[in-house]
Amino acid sequence: ALIVFDKGWLRLIAGTFDHTEPKEIKDGSGGAARVRAILGIAVTGPKELVMIDAHTLRRVVGDRVTTIAGSRKLGPLDVPEDGDALTEATLEGPHALAVVGERILFFDRGQLREFYKGRVTTLGGSYWKYTNTPTLRDGPVAQATFGDVGARTKVIGSDVYFTDSGKDRKVVLRRLRSGIVETLMTFNWAKTPRDGPAAVATFDSAILVPGGGDRLLFSGDCQVREIELATP
Repeated sequence: ALIVFDKGWLRLIAGTFDHTEPKEIKDGSGGAARVRAILGIAVTGPKELVMIDAHTLRRVVGDRVTTIAGSRKLGPLDVPEDGDALTEATLEGPHALAVVGERILFFDRGQLREFYKGRVTTLGGSYWKYTNTPTLRDGPVAQATFGDVGARTKVIGSDVYFTDSGKDRKVVLRRLRSGIVETLMTFNWAKTPRDGPAAVATFDSAILVPGGGDRLLFSGDCQVREIELATP
């Protein structure tokens, strides 16, 4: 179910509390809509949001839920395809949602993809799944590679921040800025988190916090921590 907190009340927007109902994706209004598996949400305006629901992108305006991409199901041997968002494009494992202006970005099996004006386009990366995680490569987005991208992103201005890990399994913080992907730092793991410069600071988790305005916040071990980037 999709529930929002509105003026002191919890309000059901989509889905049902009846767990005996089959899980399905169904558009509609006033609680008639159904959701299957919400994997990400981004607020786009007053009483407006975009969400990833299983293999689809869906938009919520007021009480109305509408599927905007991914209606066409992917076959077991198919790979995700671009094209018209509802009749041609297919999504396999969309996650890590980021809204930049009118563009909706998301990662899907090693690819950075975009929903814009009714079409889905792959911007960069290469398709992979299961054990063949690629080596991470920075540079122009069309030439960059992406690995196991974290579930959350952080948008500051038009920059998109996200965590990623490649073939070496090291978790890094990366940024997409003006079409260029760059790695900003590597997370050093330790049981006890320690503050300090990136080279010596330690983390027990690297979960991006979407809120916080223009601050780059991470949560873990009952703490919220901030990374101050030296780069402009």
